[in-house]
Amino acid sequence: MRFFCFILGFSVISNISLSNDYYWTGTTSSNWFTGTNWGSGIIPDSEDTVTINPGYANALIINGEAVCKRVMLNILNPGSGTSVATMKSGIFTLTSTYNSMYQFEIARISGGTGIFNMDGGTINIYSGMMIGSNGGGTGILNMNNGTINSSTGSFYGIRLDSHPTLKL
Repeated sequence: MRFFCFILGFSVISNISLSNDYYWTGTTSSNWFTGTNWGSGIIPDSEDTVTINPGYANALIINGEAVCKRVMLNILNPGSGTSVATMKSGIFTLTSTYNSMYQFEIARISGGTGIFNMDGGTINIYSGMMIGSNGGGTGILNMNNGTINSSTGSFYGIRLDSHPTLKL
C-alpha cells in the first residue's frame, strides 16, 4: 500500500508546474487565445508572466480580453532579433499580483529590439511600463489608437530609458 501511495503522490506532483512563465511561440497563428501558440500549450491567465522573444513563427496580436500578471517583450537573447506584438481591440489587463515598478517591459536587455503596436483597445496596468533599457535595448511603443490606464492609482508611469521610442 505504501508503494502505491508513493507512486500516486509522485504522479500528482510531477504534473504541477512550478513556473508561471509563458513563452510565445506563435506556432499556429497570431492569436493570443490559441493554446498551441504558447510554449506551455496553455493560454496565460492572471497569475502568469508572458515573455515574447525573437524566433516565433507568427507575431502576437491581441483581439479580445486577455489577462496576465506581467509582459516582457524581447528581454532575453541580448544582441539578437526583434520582437513585435500588436494590440488591435479588446481589453488587456495586467493584474496587481506582480510587485514591481514595471509590469510591462519592452526591450529591457541590451542589444534586442521590442516593438509594441497599440492600434486599438485598452491596456490596464497596475504598476508601470518600461520602454528601452539602461543596458541598451531598443524599446518602441507605437500608440496609433487606444488607451493605457492605471488600474488602481499606483501607476509608476512610463519610463523611457536609453534607446526608447514613444510614438503618440
